[in-house]
Amino acid sequence: MAFGSPAWAGGPTVVVAEPVIAAPVLVAAPSVNWTGGYVGALLGYGKLETGEPRSSNSTGVGALTAGYDHDFGQWVLGGELMAAPGAGVEIGGREVENFLGARVKAGYKMDPSGRWLGQGSLGYARVSHEAVGGGDSRHTSAPMFGLGVSYLHSSNVSLSGEVLAIRDGSGGPRGTTLLLGAQYRF
Repeated sequence: MAFGSPAWAGGPTVVVAEPVIAAPVLVAAPSVNWTGGYVGALLGYGKLETGEPRSSNSTGVGALTAGYDHDFGQWVLGGELMAAPGAGVEIGGREVENFLGARVKAGYKMDPSGRWLGQGSLGYARVSHEAVGGGDSRHTSAPMFGLGVSYLHSSNVSLSGEVLAIRDGSGGPRGTTLLLGAQYRF
């Protein structure tokens, strides 16, 4: 004969509930917004040359810029105006008086925060030059293109580095420069 004990619902054994562990929520780092206007300055070093007679001069360069960028998420598109004095640079019997440029820029955010922007530009430049000693003033227009990076240091300050080239097939002044810049954004 066997003796048994009755089964009690909710008997003496206490059931411990397992804690529910929630899965972590992954939140993407907010990407900065490049939209807005800016003014800035560029400094660099470049080689300027003319075609007839072939002559070149390497020199320091500087320019002022003003532009506007629009942020489309991962892409940034904008436009920029540039102006630079010639600073008396002589090339092949010609003296560069000034440089004016207008270009469009397209950039891609290279990091999750969106602060690093790889960019390219395409535009047109006008170089005013005259014969050394005066007279025979001319204007040469040529396409320009660039490739570089920008870094949004804060909401109001960006820093940039770029190789900019101006090419004219007619023998007028042309050049390639390495530029570093700083921009105040608003």
